[in-house]
Amino acid sequence: MKLYYLTGKADGTFGASTRTAVRNIQRLIGDIPTGSVDRALLARLFGGAIEPAPESASQADPQWAQLDDAALVVLSRYWFAPSVTASKGDLSLARRSASNQDNILIVFDGLVKNQGLQTLDLTWRLSGTVTYDGQYDFPCTLVCERDEGTGFGDTLIPLAQSRLVIYAEVPRNLAEASGPWLLTLKAGESKLEFPLAAPDLIVNGAG
Repeated sequence: MKLYYLTGKADGTFGASTRTAVRNIQRLIGDIPTGSVDRALLARLFGGAIEPAPESASQADPQWAQLDDAALVVLSRYWFAPSVTASKGDLSLARRSASNQDNILIVFDGLVKNQGLQTLDLTWRLSGTVTYDGQYDFPCTLVCERDEGTGFGDTLIPLAQSRLVIYAEVPRNLAEASGPWLLTLKAGESKLEFPLAAPDLIVNGAG
């Protein structure tokens, strides 16, 4: 089973690259990103049960943030990965991937709810930027799950709620850098900022 979380070639040692790969998969499945491997993690890795973490109590009762009159949003976590897929999607059809192996996606996971009277178009009404170290901006793509989690779309009918996935393509070397990140979401004159102090920080609620 190849998960594409290890950068470079395997060298038979449990070095820095391996620890980074372990932290990345731990973030994906909702474990504390220690970089260490225990029996439970091995069972999930080789038992074919690699799934995003189930909803926690905070996700079940999220702290929504208002973004203009268009939407309510909440973010639960983020991680770096070569690609992101819909929770129940066919990997070949419901995958968004980095354009080449020199880059990686920074992925934000949460919920979005349409508060307006019209269909909410995430591409038209909302925009996002992720900034590294206060200097380098990378445009984000915002999508929501549709068809019971089998694919991604960019619209929500009034009062509908869905999983929100935000991603940006960034240089792969930044996934291991220590500089701060900032996610900014905008809708009209409204703006939300989510400061991210370190790559292994788990985002809870809205900033």
